[in-house]
Amino acid sequence: MRQRFGFSCLLLTVTLLMLQGQAAVIRSSEQQAEIGLYWGPWSAWTNCSRPCGGGVEKRTRTSTCLVDDSSDGEGSLAQKNDVLCPGNSREYRSCNIQPCKDSTDFRELQCSLFNSEVYLGKHLDWLPYTHHDNNNTINPCALNCYPDGEDFYRTLSESVIDGTPCSDNPLNPAVCADGNCLEMGCDGQINSSLRYDECGVCGGNGSSCFSHEGKYNYTVNAKGYYPIAVIEEGATNIHVQQTKLAKSYLAIQDANNTNHYYLNGNWTVDPPGLYHIAGTVFNYKRESTATRHLGKGSLYAQGPTTRPLVIYMLAWALKNHGFNYSYSTPIEYKKRCNPDCTWKTWRTDVIDAMSLPPSPKLLTVNPQKKKKENVVPPTETPVVSPSNNPGDNSIYTPQWKEGPFGSCSKSCGGGIKTAEHHCQQGLQIVADSECSSVVKPVNRKKKCRAYDCPPSWELGPWSSCTKTCGGGTRTRKVKCWQTTVTGPDEKQPSKFCSTVQPATRESCNLGICWGVWEKAKWEPCTKGCGHGDQKRRVYCVDSATRKEQNDTKCDVNTKPKEQKDCYNRQHCNKTGWYTDPLWGPCSVTCGQGFETRAVVCYGSQSSNIDDRKILEDGLCDPTTKPETTKSCTKPICPPQWVIGNWTNVRGHYTRYNKMCH
Repeated sequence: MRQRFGFSCLLLTVTLLMLQGQAAVIRSSEQQAEIGLYWGPWSAWTNCSRPCGGGVEKRTRTSTCLVDDSSDGEGSLAQKNDVLCPGNSREYRSCNIQPCKDSTDFRELQCSLFNSEVYLGKHLDWLPYTHHDNNNTINPCALNCYPDGEDFYRTLSESVIDGTPCSDNPLNPAVCADGNCLEMGCDGQINSSLRYDECGVCGGNGSSCFSHEGKYNYTVNAKGYYPIAVIEEGATNIHVQQTKLAKSYLAIQDANNTNHYYLNGNWTVDPPGLYHIAGTVFNYKRESTATRHLGKGSLYAQGPTTRPLVIYMLAWALKNHGFNYSYSTPIEYKKRCNPDCTWKTWRTDVIDAMSLPPSPKLLTVNPQKKKKENVVPPTETPVVSPSNNPGDNSIYTPQWKEGPFGSCSKSCGGGIKTAEHHCQQGLQIVADSECSSVVKPVNRKKKCRAYDCPPSWELGPWSSCTKTCGGGTRTRKVKCWQTTVTGPDEKQPSKFCSTVQPATRESCNLGICWGVWEKAKWEPCTKGCGHGDQKRRVYCVDSATRKEQNDTKCDVNTKPKEQKDCYNRQHCNKTGWYTDPLWGPCSVTCGQGFETRAVVCYGSQSSNIDDRKILEDGLCDPTTKPETTKSCTKPICPPQWVIGNWTNVRGHYTRYNKMCH
């Protein structure tokens, strides 16, 4: 639904005055000219709402009028609320209409911004819901989105960003501005009067092409594909419309390759949507019902097409309610069939995929005047009728088919969706080896859920239990953590995590301990004299049978020591030299000197270790005594004066022998 702001100023002012209980005075243009009514000045244009793809700039002016209320003729202005100004209080213009390098749909991008929100207790992938009902109850400029894989939609915002397209008809483009759908011209400008003519020329008058129209209402006698019309190369303004609900579908085939269908081929039903075919975009729509296969389809494309196409009816029932079709071709194109060519001859051409006329009996009309023609041939048989059984797949060549995008690899934080390819023969999926003659296409991937995860609790591993039986405890680290798209992950305050913090401590190994510890004798001390270690074996045994069992059957907290310190006093009556490991400082700061260290005789003359002490050097072997001194060398001493003593010579004191060394 499209709305204009033509009377916004008028409507706003009248409403305000009615609410205030005042009577609005609407003056004629002559009265306005006499008293001098003026709008306030226009504001500056706002920044463009989009950097590319067609944005919107707007400007406003006050809805209060200014009246020339001066008596001196100098034009002083005063506000008057009892008069109304003609015109609009708001203006729009297009900006940045160049295409975007990123092909992402702008409405889809806006829906995806809500993927980070928790809805119904989980994260959802929101996609644009652009279905418009017959009653126009769905606002095309509201942000209506549905969750991927679900069967409902929600209005996530009352208005989309200015510049969002609100028309799926390329011949009548429109964009949203302030929640309203504004028509655009074919030049991409808001409120432009330029339109595409039937020849696909912006601002043209329809004189550069021929227009072709026809109906297809022939009787069918079997399920299968029936040719409706051939759309020539270079065709524009293509319309195909099913007249009533029927159990049939529209299909599009490459006229030069009868094995290749662009839409609804090989008994495969494709969903409605936009399809890039032969250099243009076909908008395929189908009003469906609860009854299987019952619906009403239509095709539209602006063109021009880059190759000839054949439009088919895929019949699922023995009834045809008819199709209307029309398209235009450049005026320089010549007729491809004389007016007397018969339906049967044309049908043979279709099957042979030759250069084809556009209808069973081609009628070329004057560009300024369209004519319609109904040609009803005898009952026809379908071009494709596999034993009149859509389930007979054996006649089809196996080929790779792309499936739908799978689930996102991550629930948030940036994941990947993959569209897998499978080998399909007719309607049946077969082993990939059946398509081995053709290289398997690379699976398409796309980013999904590219938003930061909400803060959540990250749980560390549990520690070992403090007991192996009889009831112990174990602990773990718990922290509030957030995974981001750009990384790295960030620690957050605990209050940012919405759920209750998980436990950091819990009980463990609550089973009864059935074993007891058994101790072996201590082994001898590891040292013959002085400090050493002693060890013994400690093991768990069954309290009843006394048989050895796994240590987990006993309480580890009550396990006796397996090692202890010991002091051995045997063989301690020996003496020996004790040497200080550190040398003293050099005796000089320069030149040649010496260093010393302590070397003493140490030991005991009895077997008692407590009697060990420093002894006289004579009680130790003098031949084994380590050195107590050693030479040391420092840097060469610098030259210096040597001064002699003072002496009395004949009553005078002098000194001499001053020598420099």
